[in-house]
Amino acid sequence: MTTTELMRRLNESISGGRSFGPAFERDGCLVIPVALVLGGGGGGGGEPVEPGQAVEPETTGAGAGAQPSDRPVLRRPGQGGGFGLVSWPIGVYVVKDGEARWRPLVSAGDVGFLVLMLARLFTRSRRRRALARR
Repeated sequence: MTTTELMRRLNESISGGRSFGPAFERDGCLVIPVALVLGGGGGGGGEPVEPGQAVEPETTGAGAGAQPSDRPVLRRPGQGGGFGLVSWPIGVYVVKDGEARWRPLVSAGDVGFLVLMLARLFTRSRRRRALARR
């Protein structure tokens, strides 16, 4: 796979449809899913080694006092690449009678409850560690 083909596939893969799917209509309402999508990609390359080309020794460390290692470094043709995708569904827009309304997947109350539960778990674990030290 070439780097150009990798980037083309990356571009095709990054979309909100990975989390939710396409917009749809039901009972006279248009529902438009919304997702937070983060993606990235990378590429690579290399240079071919010509027959009879000298091989440079690998150094064991960085800096002026670095010593060559026993193993030579071979330069070979190379390729590389990859990509990643993270997609979180965050809500939907509901369009009815020409009016659009936002419906979040998680409400502010849900987030507040989660923060309180995490704070409670954190303080309990700190207390248990303090009692165990005594």
